[in-house]
Amino acid sequence: NMKILLDLFQQYGSVNECNAGVRAYLIVELIFIHNSKTRDVDMPFYVLESAVKQGAYDARSFMSLYDDCMTWRSTPGQSQGTRYGTGFDHYMAYGNTLFIYPPDNIRGINDSRKSLGVSETWNDFEKKLIITFMNCGAGFVKMNNAVSSGDNSEAMKASRIRAEMDSGKINGQYVTR
Repeated sequence: NMKILLDLFQQYGSVNECNAGVRAYLIVELIFIHNSKTRDVDMPFYVLESAVKQGAYDARSFMSLYDDCMTWRSTPGQSQGTRYGTGFDHYMAYGNTLFIYPPDNIRGINDSRKSLGVSETWNDFEKKLIITFMNCGAGFVKMNNAVSSGDNSEAMKASRIRAEMDSGKINGQYVTR
């Protein structure tokens, strides 16, 4: 799949709304996310990053895709880290609670965003997350639908994480709507 995708980029250029339709991003993202789960495949993010800098691929989609892929490629205790602060290791909603885990290197994240032409800083992004979540617009907020035999598995997980944040065991903040 990755070879086919790269051949298409080589032959036709960047995937964009003009040459492939509005929903074309989903196919590219599916292939990257699928292949990101194995560390045996070199991830050619340079192709999409170049498309972003040419204005042919949405920077927000790229940032989220890159960070999520790097999170998938991480091993426990050895995080690849996120470059743009949009990965699901920095925020997650469980039911009616949004959890935000601030990245360690906010300055580096803001510099990486700026290199793509994105003026929104991590702090701006964090505010947008809260506003979007509180207005019930799940939109771009990553939701975790916990799978469990209990009916209240999301509420139980959220309650446990809130307690760990309140005690200082986990660094972060949460908001409940």
